[in-house]
Amino acid sequence: MLMRTGLYFVLRRSCARIFRGISTEALHYAERVLHVENLPVGYNVSTILDTIKAGTQIEKIRPQKTRISVYFYDQNCASRCLKANGGSPLSLKVAYAEGRIPSSVVASLGRYHASRILTIDHVPREFDVQDLKKPVRDRMESFDYDEAKAQLEISFLDTSTAFNIRNVLHENWKFEKSLFDYIHDDKHSFFPDWYRTEENDAVGPLKRSVELRCITSPTTAETCQAWTNRFDELSPTLVSASLVPKREIMYLAFATEAGADQFVKMFQIKSAKTGVEMELLARDHTIHPSLITALSLGASRSLVFTLNQEQYQILQKKDCRRLFSKMGRTSRVSVQFPPEALKGELIVQFDHIFSAMGAIHRLMVPGVLPDLKGSHVNFRGAHQLKYLVVQ
Repeated sequence: MLMRTGLYFVLRRSCARIFRGISTEALHYAERVLHVENLPVGYNVSTILDTIKAGTQIEKIRPQKTRISVYFYDQNCASRCLKANGGSPLSLKVAYAEGRIPSSVVASLGRYHASRILTIDHVPREFDVQDLKKPVRDRMESFDYDEAKAQLEISFLDTSTAFNIRNVLHENWKFEKSLFDYIHDDKHSFFPDWYRTEENDAVGPLKRSVELRCITSPTTAETCQAWTNRFDELSPTLVSASLVPKREIMYLAFATEAGADQFVKMFQIKSAKTGVEMELLARDHTIHPSLITALSLGASRSLVFTLNQEQYQILQKKDCRRLFSKMGRTSRVSVQFPPEALKGELIVQFDHIFSAMGAIHRLMVPGVLPDLKGSHVNFRGAHQLKYLVVQ
């Protein structure tokens, strides 16, 4: 049974670690919290969320005796719920958040499409699901097990717990044949202005790729890289930029057709002057709606680490690019430590945004990068997110 094995204690420690991190978040003033009051006696959280059409773009839920506080990812989601429930007997009001969204949550959302609702198919017959329920019962909204179909659906109170529990179970040999997934309610989802929801239902490949050819020298490659960096400052839609020197080509993938088209229009004159051929292409790369949400929250291909003087001295003697080679291909790794400054920065730009998101989660494991222990890491420029402390 789980209660007599190490898995039970792993689950308990995982939950405790998550909530310690959430409780110490710094303030970030965004009206993304919806307080639901005037609740019926003995209310059911799931019923209330269905009633107000909250959807699944929720970071966390904090149920209390007389109130439920729903923390959305975006303040527009909270405002939409408020407007849509004007005639409800429930009392709804929007409030400021009491903390920033952790960068690790945004990474799990974009890279792994995480949500609060975890489903498991092919649950092992010999596994007592009630033993799974015990260590996480205080973190759950609902727990539904269909024994005949060996299917389990758990709605947690926050995305972090759902993602962490999924990882713990996925690593357990008993669940090696199980299928894990997250549930999303796209019908009640909110997307940023730069994303056309019609792309979700498009049939066939979309023109979301750009190919740069005739990159015949390192200088030309640096110029193309500078274009992508410039574009990153103006738009969140570039998800990968991969240079293939042997073929003299750089492949760019965007989250939207509009993003790809915008890039071509911005740099087609400069590309012609440098002899670089540029072509907009239709390729079948899937963009999950959760990635759009993560991009709108500040996720990007670049990570920035804070450095103290000791860490800076250590990195000066090492090949920094090699430190991150197991996390994905990098296009830029640079150390900045101004004279007489107390702190510096290590900037790591990956070819693909998934590599940056995956790196965030790998750095939650103690000892992955011991030289950077204690450093604060975040998506570059995403000051609205809560940084991760390298373990």
